Amino acid sequence: MRIPVSSLRLLFSSVAAAGALSACGGGGSDDASSTPSPPPPSVSPTCSSLRSGTYRVIVPVMASAGQYSTDTMTLNAATGVTTGTDPSDVGQLTSTGNCTFNTDAGGQAVVSSAGVLVFRTVETGGTRLGIAFPEQTIVVADLAGNWRKLGFERGDTGTYAADFGEATVDANGAFTITRYCPDVKTCLASIPVMNINLSPNTAGGFNLVNTTQSWTDRVFAYRSGSGDLMMVSLAGNGSFSLWTQQRTNTLPTVGTRSTTWGVYTNASLLSPAVPSLSDFTTTAVDTAAGSSTRVSEIDGHAETISINAPYPGLNFRAEGTAVATKGPNAGSNVTVREFAALGLRGMGISVLSLPTLSGGSYFLAVTPP
Repeated sequence: MRIPVSSLRLLFSSVAAAGALSACGGGGSDDASSTPSPPPPSVSPTCSSLRSGTYRVIVPVMASAGQYSTDTMTLNAATGVTTGTDPSDVGQLTSTGNCTFNTDAGGQAVVSSAGVLVFRTVETGGTRLGIAFPEQTIVVADLAGNWRKLGFERGDTGTYAADFGEATVDANGAFTITRYCPDVKTCLASIPVMNINLSPNTAGGFNLVNTTQSWTDRVFAYRSGSGDLMMVSLAGNGSFSLWTQQRTNTLPTVGTRSTTWGVYTNASLLSPAVPSLSDFTTTAVDTAAGSSTRVSEIDGHAETISINAPYPGLNFRAEGTAVATKGPNAGSNVTVREFAALGLRGMGISVLSLPTLSGGSYFLAVTPP
């Protein structure tokens, strides 16, 4: 049983909240090294990666056992009209430029270069982060391979925190966890043997069933125009993870510019701030250290990104301060928040854990076409 995302009339809606994410930035060089191919030509007049069709919508919230906050909607990209499974649930996307949108209910959405929507919506008494992407026919065998994930898991205290993991999937759906790091940076020395299997769900996507620990998650997959796959797993308690196929990150090229829109959820699964803009240019690369330096095009501060740290496939930025060199705050200190970032290959999205933002946050940095 699943919980329909309540009133798709409110999809992408929010209570507008002020607050910029100073120097949160994007995922570093991984954004540049995995530029995705766009999806097939779209009928949106303002966003080349947004096209009409049926979309899978996921809004992580706490639910009862065996229930999951996911549903589908249809989108007319030419007009911006969204329609839920109930035909009376109708909403409107209004372009604000560069693949960003407002809605008739006051919300916001951003669209990645691969056609994935990241948005804020009013759901179950709060403004929350959500993600939507075109429904596709993908079978279990398509998902065979090695995967990495950055997740947001509910702990014993009822709050959520980021974790990192790796797993392999075989052609029959056998799912084997090979690395698990409950706080992203520190991993378990050994993984308990568990019986986990991925199988089709007639309502869409897949079931991920752990018979050893007696839990079932829902999993949905999307293939971008580049041929890359991602998965989104969702638990009934609101925990969720974004998965990408394993690869090693490469250093960026000096002069590469990355512009992203960021949306985040805090440790209570609430999204208190409107999407924020980050804009960085890589100015130096240290091949021996495996790091790069980038400078903000907004305020001029510089920061260092460690590539494939703390583990392969992740990029890391240490906590600290830097000096703004331009803009209204030139000469003042800028807070540079720690992050670990996982680029979703071919999706135009990096997922970040920011442990010092709002008591621990999960952040999606979205690259438009």
